[in-house]
Amino acid sequence: MGGPGRGRGRGRIAVVLTMSALAFVAVATARATPTVDAIRFDRTRSTLRELGRVHTGSQPKSVSVSPDGREVWVAAFGARDVDNVEIFDATTLRRIARLSIRGNPVEILFDRSGSRAFVSSFAAAKVMEVDVASRRIVRELPAGLDPKMLALSPDERTLYVVNWRSDDVSIVSLADGTVRGRMPTGRHPRGVAVAPDGRLLVASTETNVVYEFAADGTALRRLEVCDFPRHLVLSRDGATLHVTCSGISSMVSYRLTDGTRVEVAATGRNPRSMARTGDGRFLAVANYDGRSVTWIDRDRRERSTLEPRDSGRIVGVAVHSAGGVPRIYATSWDTRELIAFGP
Repeated sequence: MGGPGRGRGRGRIAVVLTMSALAFVAVATARATPTVDAIRFDRTRSTLRELGRVHTGSQPKSVSVSPDGREVWVAAFGARDVDNVEIFDATTLRRIARLSIRGNPVEILFDRSGSRAFVSSFAAAKVMEVDVASRRIVRELPAGLDPKMLALSPDERTLYVVNWRSDDVSIVSLADGTVRGRMPTGRHPRGVAVAPDGRLLVASTETNVVYEFAADGTALRRLEVCDFPRHLVLSRDGATLHVTCSGISSMVSYRLTDGTRVEVAATGRNPRSMARTGDGRFLAVANYDGRSVTWIDRDRRERSTLEPRDSGRIVGVAVHSAGGVPRIYATSWDTRELIAFGP
């Protein structure tokens, strides 16, 4: 899992495996500049309330909502091989199905249609492709060591797998299920985001750097960011990168054109996962050691934090909006619960 720590090793040469051959390339480094223009979000009274909760399997690591908003999927990291992906009704939180994947699940990603789900497995060093309608695993896709976060290319023909222990990203062709290349990163990569033009952004938690790659895997630059970056989310237009910064308990936003820090919102202690609403207005942040969820309103420049009663450390978070009303789901690692919130 990896805990907070100081960054180390900020070398300026990156090694990149392209589609055809190995090449050593010099990569430009952009320094994130905290300027006086950076917007700091005001604190308000909590605008969230708890709507319900339900028990899950052991150590619920992540939570994802199906694109249609009807189902909530939870990866029970502590459950090995059997009944370790749970599916809940998004409204009632009633458990409606369980899946068993080899190893222990970490993260879950849906394609845009909601017909396929991809589940990374630490122990198996694979990504399981699931047919959502039949609840069946249709194939196992290759990955590196300790695969975590997942992302799809804009055309959904390529799956990017962030490998925590391999310190790289696997480029998996979904046409034939093979690895077409690897993109080396700094130590312990975690967060990943794909821009509309196909550029890939990957956070290295222990070097305090976000790596930017072209769609073909070529390294473009390294953006020096905050202390211990974890999760990455792009704004709707792809111009702004939101980063959860575990080392400073904040969400920090950067303008991608020049790496300038443009927004800072304090969170609870040790923020990890983050999700945004489809319109990009709201961000939800899971604060692991803070045992809380921070709700950020980018339009009104406000933030509020809610600590659920008798919960454990909050590790996963997901958001879905129906009729303009957002609903937030979070996983409590210690108490083995899925908790729903609303405004």
